[in-house]
Amino acid sequence: MVAELTDDKALPKAERKALQIASAPKTSARAALVKLGDKASNVRAIGRSQPVHWDAARSRAYVDWAEAVADALPWPLAEARAELARVVAQTRRRLG
Repeated sequence: MVAELTDDKALPKAERKALQIASAPKTSARAALVKLGDKASNVRAIGRSQPVHWDAARSRAYVDWAEAVADALPWPLAEARAELARVVAQTRRRLG
C-alpha cells in the first residue's frame, strides 16, 4: 500500500501530480481511502489557512487537482467521497 501512495520524487512536480490522477483508477480500496483522507485533510487546511506563499489561484488549483484525483479513484467509498465534496465546497467558498 505504501508504494501506491508514494510519489517518485525524481520526477518533476507536474508529472507527479498528473501520475496521481492517471494511476488513481488502479488504486486498491485501502489505499484509495487513505488518499481520500489525505486530500480532504489538505483541502481543509488550505480552507482554514491558505499557505502564505500561495495565492488564491494556486489554492484553487490544488483543490481542483485533489478533486480530480478523488474522482479518478475506482472504489465507491461514498462516505469518504461525500466528506471530500463537503470540504471542497467549503474551501471554495472561503477562497472565493
